[in-house]
Amino acid sequence: MLLKAKNLKTSAGGKKIVIINEDDLHNFGTRIPTRLKISYKGKTITAIPNVTKTLVEKGYIGLYEEVSTSLKVRDGEEIDVNLAPFPESLSYIKKKLKGKKLEYEEFYKIVKDVVEGNLTEAEITAFVVGLHAFGLDLNEAASLSMAMVETGEKLEINKKIVLDKHSVSYDTPVIIRENGMIRIVKIGEFVDQIIEKSKNVTELPNKSQYCKIEGNYEVLAFDEDLNVDFRKLTGVYRHPSPEKLIRIYLIGNRYVDATECHSVFRLKDGKLETIPTREIKVGDYLAVPRKFIENSKIDEINLIEELLKLPAEETKDIYITGLSKNPLIRKYLSVNQRVYDLTPVNLLRKIKVSLPKDKIKLKIKRGKPINAFIKVNKEFVRLLGYYVAEGFINENGISIDFGSHEKDLIRDVKRCVRDVFGIDATQTFPHKTAVHVCIYNRLLAFIFEKIFKTGKAAEEKRIPDLIFNISPSLQLEFLRAYFRGDGYFRRGYEATAVSVSKELINQLTFLLSNLGISFSISRKPPSISVWKDYVSNTREAFYLYTQANRLLEKQSNTAAYLNFVPIKESNLHLITHNPLIKGWKIRRAIKSQEYVTFSKLCEILQNHIQIEEATEDEKKIIENLKKIAKGDIAFLPVKKIEEIPSTSKYVYDLCVENYENFVGGNGPLFLHNSIGGGIGDKTSMLLVPIIASLGYTIPKTSSRAITSPAGTADKVETIMPVNLTLEEMKKVLEKTNGCLVWGGALHLAPADDIFIKAEYPLEIDPLLFPSIMAKKKAVGATHLVIDIPTGRGAKVKTIGDAQILAKDFITLGSMLKIKVNAAITYGEQPIGYSIGAGLEAKEALEILMRKKIVEDQIDKVTSIAGILLEMVGKKNGKELAMKILESGKAEKKFREIIEAQGGNPNIKPEDIPIGRYTYDFVAEEDGFVIWMDNGGFASLARAAGSPIFKGAGVLLYKKVGDAVKKGEKVFTIYAESEGKLEDALKVLREESIIGIGKKRKMLIERIEDSQIAKKRFILER
Repeated sequence: MLLKAKNLKTSAGGKKIVIINEDDLHNFGTRIPTRLKISYKGKTITAIPNVTKTLVEKGYIGLYEEVSTSLKVRDGEEIDVNLAPFPESLSYIKKKLKGKKLEYEEFYKIVKDVVEGNLTEAEITAFVVGLHAFGLDLNEAASLSMAMVETGEKLEINKKIVLDKHSVSYDTPVIIRENGMIRIVKIGEFVDQIIEKSKNVTELPNKSQYCKIEGNYEVLAFDEDLNVDFRKLTGVYRHPSPEKLIRIYLIGNRYVDATECHSVFRLKDGKLETIPTREIKVGDYLAVPRKFIENSKIDEINLIEELLKLPAEETKDIYITGLSKNPLIRKYLSVNQRVYDLTPVNLLRKIKVSLPKDKIKLKIKRGKPINAFIKVNKEFVRLLGYYVAEGFINENGISIDFGSHEKDLIRDVKRCVRDVFGIDATQTFPHKTAVHVCIYNRLLAFIFEKIFKTGKAAEEKRIPDLIFNISPSLQLEFLRAYFRGDGYFRRGYEATAVSVSKELINQLTFLLSNLGISFSISRKPPSISVWKDYVSNTREAFYLYTQANRLLEKQSNTAAYLNFVPIKESNLHLITHNPLIKGWKIRRAIKSQEYVTFSKLCEILQNHIQIEEATEDEKKIIENLKKIAKGDIAFLPVKKIEEIPSTSKYVYDLCVENYENFVGGNGPLFLHNSIGGGIGDKTSMLLVPIIASLGYTIPKTSSRAITSPAGTADKVETIMPVNLTLEEMKKVLEKTNGCLVWGGALHLAPADDIFIKAEYPLEIDPLLFPSIMAKKKAVGATHLVIDIPTGRGAKVKTIGDAQILAKDFITLGSMLKIKVNAAITYGEQPIGYSIGAGLEAKEALEILMRKKIVEDQIDKVTSIAGILLEMVGKKNGKELAMKILESGKAEKKFREIIEAQGGNPNIKPEDIPIGRYTYDFVAEEDGFVIWMDNGGFASLARAAGSPIFKGAGVLLYKKVGDAVKKGEKVFTIYAESEGKLEDALKVLREESIIGIGKKRKMLIERIEDSQIAKKRFILER
């Protein structure tokens, strides 16, 4: 069909869209076309049609700028419009959406249609979502990478090229607070439920998954002052489990099962440090909580309210007495229900009425009524303690077993039942040494099982969640009843209990820790004993030993590891000299002992230190000791380390907002949470001239910012043009050996930019590997160095994840005949002191001119440059890179590149314009910077206008570990308008972006595969 063009003279936001009259559309015999093929003078494109009755008259077709510009058609000219056939590649997209693997030819046809505009935006998005949902194995990643290379241009140049750049097992118990209520859960069960219910799951390399937390969940974590509190849980991870895990036993047999890369916290040199489990040694002291926080949330239980939370089918035979005279209720009741005063509980699912606490009770037919409102008092928690210790549920109700000599306990149970539930318990005597206290009430048994969730039999026993949400005094009352019922007290100082329920023993250890009571655990394996007349099978059992003094309400005359501070590991021994510590007896005791109690440490610090006699180093030791003495953390030595087989499909991790730890393990201890480039990173701008000045060719193609404050192309553009064609890029390389250009202006793997537009609004990145590898293959690289910033605030959160990523890149590289190394670098704070396009470019130029020493940025770029140089056979690569930087050769080469790309080679840092609207953030008190939130600073710089406004951003004056004084400037916000400055200040008011921490070196680890022979490299930034 021939239609006349009508140019709409407006943009469709980058989309190829046309508008067609409804009458013309009917001539195609369809009402809902997915695409139209539009041809003009030999050029054809596929466009998405929108239908109108009035905007475009019959016989015309409205063209947005994206279409009219592409076709170069003028108003009124005739163009050929037809229905576009469905491309073959759609069948392959559908195949991927069904979770099936694709071959190279199938990927190639998809990518070719993407580049040629034969697929609609919805179809491209469907392909990206299919990749996200079902992932890419490395064979598919290699095929897709090559397809992206073959559908674009390639850089061909006759030069040697150097181009730039942990988890725990399913059964690990963790403490969760959800909507204010504490419970102990298996981390695997918790994470699996979160991921399976969420629609916000991100697929990571190697079939790992991350899910952002949407509910109100918190976990226990410690802060910089070693105080334990509940902190917001922001995300969860699960990774395919390795075949083997490491089990770490502490004294008392607390243990955790973790991957070798997962970290725990060790006390060393007076400070807590994170350490991978594979590096832990017997005798190391690991952090454990010595007390938690009080969560007295429950003082009364409304059983009716709790019953209504259960499925209606389970509560259909339960009734309320004392409510039938209510006129709102009465009209719904049968005659018998009115006569016998029985209101179905399920009726309250439909009708809302007030409940008179003192008049109503609960019952089932032919059962005695029980109180509907339960006071959470000593009698109630003792009854729960007795039941958890020796109770069970059968078809008639509840029984609790005692020895016939335990008359006081028998009387107490019967009294508790009467006072709490308003019914009587009876006794039976199965034999002369045993007594069953029987509560013949099936409704109460149902409540114990379904609401209190105590378990029906010994192997199912668990502590009700409500016990973790009551006062410490009531928790102690529960424990006393439990140990009196199930355990025994030995010589007045040790209490012992035994259970076949591992979950119960774990819960008891958490409860004891919450009260600051030390404990130890042992396990008796199952056994078979053969006697003359029968065979005896003994189940696996767990023994719990703890201090009896508090359970017996006595003063403690004993000490336990939980109350000890190791003298050497805490650095206390380094200050035991005269006159710093007064009193020769104190000094001699410290020197002759391995431990000191927390209370004694407090006394020493308060009464025996003469601080004026301390050196600066000793003052730091004393400050750390004060944190230890006042904090909520204890330190237990590692008793044993063993390798065990993994029994679950996944291993798991948690992300805690602003903190990198959580409480978990069989017997609680602190675990490190695991949760991309660095903010403020100017590595490429420095690396290119360093390498190029040594005679190697390094064509750097960079991106613009998508979510960061500035991409490399945005920064470089403040100094020189970056929109070069492929031919212009070649000329720059031939002249200078290096270049810094925007990859979007080239036609290298063009499908990548199209895929990014589909990925960005969905916040997914399923094409991570092909996106990087295709562009490097397209420029002819044979060697590649991947920079993987790692840590809080970076896309890759843990070294373990970074190592997995690095290994996958190395394997994929070998498939594409590219030799890959990886540099895992720290990414937990902004790199350098500037954030934002102009500010970062200015700082890079100052570093090259040796006007400014930026230690972390220089450390990083020389480390990565050193790896590159050593890969081409140079020795002492980092030292060589540093010499090039310090000698001025790198600056000279950078200015050559500026001139070759059309910029001013004489540019000075002060020539780069910076926003004139500013705000200084000053410290409110003296202290140290301990953490900086990369995401927060990125949001701040973007709100100020970066990268659109090149002069916008943030200039830092302090970094992690630096001291600050009250009133001193910490950072300055720059904006190019008052409105953008106010936007940034709004972010600053709403987000917490800076705290206190310590400085680290930039390079974590270098990963290499084998000795390098050829000399073509890539560093990916």
